[in-house]
Amino acid sequence: MWLIDDLLACELPLKEDFTAYLAALRSSLGLPYLSVNRIETALHVVLSRYTPDCHAHIADIICRTPAPHAPAMYYSSHTSEELMSHYKSALCILNSNSDFDLTYITAWHKYTVGSGFALKIETVCDIVNEIKYWTDQSSNDEEHFNRTSIFVWFVFCLLTGVRPNNGLGKMYDIDLDMGWLLINDKPVKKVKSDRLIPLCPILIRHLTDYRAYLINYQAKHQDYHEVSAIIDNIRLGNDEALLKLLYERAPTANSPTLKDIKRGDAYHMTKHIIDANPYWTRHFVRTQLEKLGVSLSLINTVIGHEKARQEVLGRFSSNSKADIKRVASVFEQIAAQLGLSDITINHYPNHIGTSTTEVDHANK
Repeated sequence: MWLIDDLLACELPLKEDFTAYLAALRSSLGLPYLSVNRIETALHVVLSRYTPDCHAHIADIICRTPAPHAPAMYYSSHTSEELMSHYKSALCILNSNSDFDLTYITAWHKYTVGSGFALKIETVCDIVNEIKYWTDQSSNDEEHFNRTSIFVWFVFCLLTGVRPNNGLGKMYDIDLDMGWLLINDKPVKKVKSDRLIPLCPILIRHLTDYRAYLINYQAKHQDYHEVSAIIDNIRLGNDEALLKLLYERAPTANSPTLKDIKRGDAYHMTKHIIDANPYWTRHFVRTQLEKLGVSLSLINTVIGHEKARQEVLGRFSSNSKADIKRVASVFEQIAAQLGLSDITINHYPNHIGTSTTEVDHANK
């Protein structure tokens, strides 16, 4: 309020005054192309290039870069104290002649800025364990199938950072042997934007176990002919989404069928655990990749925030496939922090097969 009162008490300069001042400044410095825009971007340049431990993403947030030009700022989260420290460091660099009075920058209360969906690792770990416990408490075979599918759907989103759209993960785009996912999760865009995401070993194990779970279910329900045909397509790697839900078409139908998982299905089935749009998984992944030291350009490549023609499969890409492949080790760290290395997919108790150790929900 003191700042507002002081400003109201002052005779503020007009835009024409700034223009005249800049004209005189350009003339004295010999910089005919100096403009207000270039002066305003000076802080961004100092933050992103010359401020220790800072980068372009934080500079976007501090300089309030418009959303169309900096979508990443809405997919991550930082404390106000952290941002203020970067801001003050940048001003200190600009203040090489000690012309600035920086005493107005005082201690700030800690609070989170940026994405409200960027959940902390401890919170997401609890969510993962709750969903797994909910899965293991299924009362029948069909319920266990659907809950297992939803659990693996969340694991898939958490260890890839994909947009949680409908029908994720076509089998012909998933290479479990080489550990690659080819995805275009912007299907409404006119320009095709396929990109590669590396699959970490823990995710590969979960997807492989889920495929085995489907085959086991097929063997136990051989009279479900339509279900069996869909699982055959998955097993053969055809144009079929891996993650499925059992769906009763009509009361008179002799057997159920399988349908692709939609984002709304994931939300409604788990809203008693977390009442939030499943897009929170994407915000979480971007934040964790940044915290674990992945470069901004690589994060944008994996998440799908590159600018036009800079995709890894495009001619102007600044990252190689080898660079992207190395991000798999970071996803593996995230998986371990979430306890996914200790969680396995269990068959329903009445199924034939080796039962794996269940997660200890009491000690989650």
